[in-house]
Order: sequence, then C-alpha cells, then structure tokens
Amino acid sequence: MRVRALFFPLMAFAFVGTACGDDQEPARARELWDRVNASGYTTWARPRVYPTRATSATLHLDAVELFLNPVLADAERGKPIATWPDGSIVVKDGYTGSDKKLIAIMEKTAGVWFFAEYNEKGSILFSGRPKICLNCHNARENYSDWLYSMELPR
Repeated sequence: MRVRALFFPLMAFAFVGTACGDDQEPARARELWDRVNASGYTTWARPRVYPTRATSATLHLDAVELFLNPVLADAERGKPIATWPDGSIVVKDGYTGSDKKLIAIMEKTAGVWFFAEYNEKGSILFSGRPKICLNCHNARENYSDWLYSMELPR
C-alpha cells in the first residue's frame, strides 16, 4: 500500500515534468528552434548582467546561461531605449548541476514576445504565450520589456 501511495504522485510529477505543457504554436516553435540552433546561438553575445552561467531563482532550473542575438546585443549596448527592438531573441539554457536540461527562447515580433521552451533534446514543452511564461513575465512588464533579469539601457 505504501509503494502505491508513493507511485502515483511520482508518476504525476514525471508526466508534468516531461510531457505536459502548453504548446500553442508548435510550427512556429519548431521553426524558431531550427533557426536559433542553425545560427550557433552559444556564440552570441551575453548580457552585461549575465556574462557567465549564474545561479537562477526562476523556474528555469538551478543555473542559467543567456545568449543575445545581434539585434538584442546591439540594443543592449547601444543608446538608451524604452523597449527592445523587433527581431530581438534571447536564449536561456537551464542547468541542473552540469547538465543542460532546458532551453527557453523569446523572440519579439511586431511588438509582441513569443515564448518557447524545449527540453534538452529539443522537444517542445511550451510555445506561444502560455500562462506559465506570462505569470512570471507579466510581473516584469514595466521593467526590461518582459525580459526578466536584464536591464534596459537608461
């Protein structure tokens, strides 16, 4: 009986952690994954506030590394702006210990951020504007134009 009582909560956790998500725009998420990976995103610039892997206090696991595409990197280092430009992409690799376990990507198009999160193998966990993303990023709407841990040049 005790084994059974432990089994079902563990199975529920495993299912939520690996297979369940809010994949609103799978075709767009797949295209974004392919484009970002083909670009060699790990060679992109890093934000001033996260120049190396850092401990994370977010849902993106224990530690994170961030990468900025040239559009976002130029804006971060440029003259003061109020919002990030269209075409901005930020990639956040999430780690448990030394193992990369997730990749989160945000892309700004037509003034709106698109969110996508993938497991370490590239399977889509979330895409579009899912509640799990918006619940955290809404708190930052007036700070950093939805980018949680970056600073806008002022």
